[in-house]
This record gives sequence, structure tokens and C-alpha cells, in this order.
Amino acid sequence: MPRGLPVVFVLLAILAIRPAPPTPLYAQSDELPDDGCEEQVIARLETTTNLINYRTACDVFKQCVASDQASLTCQVRAFKGMLDQCPADDGHCHDGAILFAAALVAYDHLFSGERPPETVIESIPLALEAYWQGDDAGALAAYQLTPHSEYWDNVALPLSRAVLYQRLKQTEMALAEYDTAFEVVFDDPLIYYARSQLYAELERLDEAAVDIIALAAHPFDDPAVLDWVAALQTQFPLSEPGMSEWLYYPVNGYGYGPGGSAADLSIQPPHPVQVGVLEESGIIVAIGLKYWTVEAFEVPDTIAQILRLSEDGSGYSLNYPEVGENYGTLTLTPIDGGYAGKEALSLFEGGVTWEFMLVPADAPDPRLALDASTRFCEGGVRSRLGIGAVVTSISFSGFRPLLFTDTPAGAVVAQIETYNSAYATIVDGPECVGSVVWWEGIHSDGTRGWFAENEETLYVAAPVTMEPDTPFCAGQPPVLSPRLTVGTSAIVLPDLGANNLRREPSIEAESVGTIPPDTTFEIIGGPVCVDDTVWWYADYEGVQGWTAEGQAPDYWVAPVE
Repeated sequence: MPRGLPVVFVLLAILAIRPAPPTPLYAQSDELPDDGCEEQVIARLETTTNLINYRTACDVFKQCVASDQASLTCQVRAFKGMLDQCPADDGHCHDGAILFAAALVAYDHLFSGERPPETVIESIPLALEAYWQGDDAGALAAYQLTPHSEYWDNVALPLSRAVLYQRLKQTEMALAEYDTAFEVVFDDPLIYYARSQLYAELERLDEAAVDIIALAAHPFDDPAVLDWVAALQTQFPLSEPGMSEWLYYPVNGYGYGPGGSAADLSIQPPHPVQVGVLEESGIIVAIGLKYWTVEAFEVPDTIAQILRLSEDGSGYSLNYPEVGENYGTLTLTPIDGGYAGKEALSLFEGGVTWEFMLVPADAPDPRLALDASTRFCEGGVRSRLGIGAVVTSISFSGFRPLLFTDTPAGAVVAQIETYNSAYATIVDGPECVGSVVWWEGIHSDGTRGWFAENEETLYVAAPVTMEPDTPFCAGQPPVLSPRLTVGTSAIVLPDLGANNLRREPSIEAESVGTIPPDTTFEIIGGPVCVDDTVWWYADYEGVQGWTAEGQAPDYWVAPVE
């Protein structure tokens, strides 16, 4: 007999023993419920057990939501009410209360706006009927009617499956389901509570304590829930040193996409963060770490974030749930006395990144180690530019063009509308007008003028690197195609005489030195086009100035291979 046949016989036997569920579960497909507290859902679920009153739980949930509280917060309030109906130490009733609480929001879409799959609607009553009859495996099978591959932006199914795997002593599967749930919503308080119970069962007490900290971070206002959470914190204390106050020091911010932006946030004050570092468990738990709520939107952050040590041990990270094309990561990398952090959010047609430093509250400002020599203007940004640097507009959309003026903060004489639509090479500066850094540059159309590097903390000029053979002087023939690039060495060709170093990129400018034939020098800035010539800002034995690459058809210098 083929090896696969006995398995088939067993499955057929199971199907023969267990009666088929009634079909259809609801009268008409166009009347399918999309709310866990619709009357037809309540009518199905409230008859599954006499231990818990599901209708009352729905009343609590709906009243809570009507008071403008978050549905996941209201879910916990309803769960606590159901838990209070359970006899003491009745694990079956306790877990059933979690399943009922999951059912409250099982039909709710969080992000997609779509109705749930019909398998979701069908599976909830089937699963709960099986569960309250003592059939954990049957309940799990019902929740598995909706496959993992069918995306539904709701945590009810993975949460419910996790609880049942836990009851069936399949702990790895339970933990995997919790991970699946957190891939949808990483800060669901009921999931934190349910997982803490599994960690406690596995004697992973610090991880249980971390989940309870995350549960407690939610803004509950119900006295019964607050007392319950406080008791859980007493039951699962975090090992020493526990939670303590740290400070979040902003450093840089970047925006990507049509708006395009970069900002020096290092002059902003720090804000407090509660942090617990559990090195043995490879976990950092933090409350108040999200810059985008605390600073960007001035909303207090009470959400706990749990970061785990990477496989290579280089740092800690947390992946935010994917919502359509949106996703994000939070990373902490150890530095002396604390952590360097980065929060990156990828959004539709763009994204944002914040860089920061995180240290204990009694530690000095770690940003003092940043290079302050480039903060030319009091209260201004750390400059990213210098003589010879090539810049363009930071804007991808033209919303914030780079303006050139006849004097610092003077009348506009030219502009670079969008990123890489034109360039300018810096020939003088910096000058300060308040906290704004001004540089004088030569526009790629030949116009000379001053531009601001920043507006308050926001950079409006973006440094760029010109690659070899870039048609930098397009429209101004005859010009050689540049073969050099910043940060490399070049050599004056032999038999052509010395190359001048000039104070400005012009054959009329004062000479500040010469570079002998067959001699190497460093390219530190440029290029810029003046007098039909490509000029580079060069350094020869400590003397700096502008030198010409050549005039068509002859090159005077060449890159060092």
C-alpha cells in the first residue's frame, strides 16, 4: 500500500466523525456582517458559553469607542470585563476571554478599507463553538480557514491561533503567530498581554515583563484596567536595572520624494525617554522613542517599542508593520556611553529618516562630539559646504528652489529650481546673516551670486559630486568633457608648462601659485565653467586655488590612474 494512503484514511475518518458545519452561516451573502458586535454575530457567539456574556462585552466595547478612544484600547477594557466573569484560575475561561476579545475586532479593517474575506466571517463562530465545547484543535482548524497568504489587515486571527497553539503546547508555532500579529500592529496591548502569559509559562520572565511594560504604556483611563495592569507589573517585575530615564538627542533629519529635504536637528533640545536594556535577553524596550510623534507632530509618545539584538550582535532593531507601500525600521547601534539611532519610514512616493543619539539622563550631550568647526553661524546648522564645493537645489519638485542673490539676502539674480537641473560651484564665503549661512557661487549658466545654505534647521542647498565626463558646461562650447572628479589626484601633463593656481576661476584672476609640469595635485572642489574652460579647485603642497583642466582641443592635466 502506498505510504500516503493511511493519512488519507485518517482524515476521512475525522471528517466522518465530526459533523459538517451548517451552511450558509448567515442568511444572504449581501447581509454578511462587517462588525464583531452586529446583532447577527452576537446572536451566534453568545450561545457558545454561559461563562462569559459576549453581548455585555460588545456594549462595553461600543460605549468605549463612542467616547473617541482607540478600538484596541477599548478591546482591552472589554476583555477585562469578560475576564472578571471567569472563575479564579480557570485557564480555559481566561483564554476564551481572549478569543472573544479578538472576535470584537475580527471584522474590522485597520488600513485597507475593504470588507474581510468570507472565510474570516465564517471562521469566528465555528472556532468559538468548537472552543467552548473543549475542542481546541477544532477551533484552531476553523481559524485556519483563512490562509496566511491571504492578507487581511487585522490581528484577530493570528492572536487567536497563537492562544490555541499555546494551549496545544506548540509554543514555537504560538510565538510565530504572535510575530505575525505584530507584523500588522506592533503595539496591540492585548497581544502584549497574551504573549506575556506564554513567556511566563516558558519562564522567560524578563520578556514577559517587557510585554507588560508595553501593555502598561497604553493610555488606559478605566480604573479597573489600570489596577489590573498595575498588578501585572508587580507580578512580572523587570530585572535590574529596570527602566530608567534616558535622553533622546536629535541629530539629522531627511525627507525623500517630491518634497526632498535635509535638516540639522542637533540644535534642538533633547526629550526624555524611558529605557530598559536587557543585555542577557538581547532586548531594549523604550517608551517615547518615536521622533515623528514627539517632535514632528507634538504628540506625547506613550507607545512602547521593543527592539531585539541582531543576529550578528551589531545592534538592536524593530521593523514597523507594512501597510501597503509603507513600512519602516528603528535601529540602535552601540556607541560610547549609549546608542546611535535611526528611524526610517518609507511612505508612498517618498520617505523620512531621523538620526539621533540616546544616552542616560545623567550623561553629557553626546552631540558635543560632533564637528562644531563647521557651525559657522551662531544658532545655525553644521555646514556641509566649502570653497570649491558643487551644489544644487535640494528640492525635487521645485517647491523650494535655490535662489541666487546679488549680495547675501539681497535681490534675486538666478535660481536652481530642482535637484540636478543646474549646478553652482562655491567660490567665496561663508557669510552669516543671523543663523543663515551664505556662500558665493558661480551658476552653471555663468551667473555669479550668493545663496543660502539653510533656512533655520533646514538645508536648502545640496552638495553633489560631479562624475567624470559629466557635461557640466553644456551649452557653452567649445569646452572639454571633464575627466576629473573631486577627491582624486591629477597630474599636469609634461611639456606644456606649469598650470596656474588662481584666486578665482578666471584667466583674469590673480595667480596664487603654480603647479609644475609632470607634478601631481589634489582635486578638492569644482568644477565650474568660466571663460569656456572647466576649472577645478585644487590643492598643491598646501596652496589652494583654481586651475584649468584645459581648453579645447587640448587637455593640460589628466587624472592619475
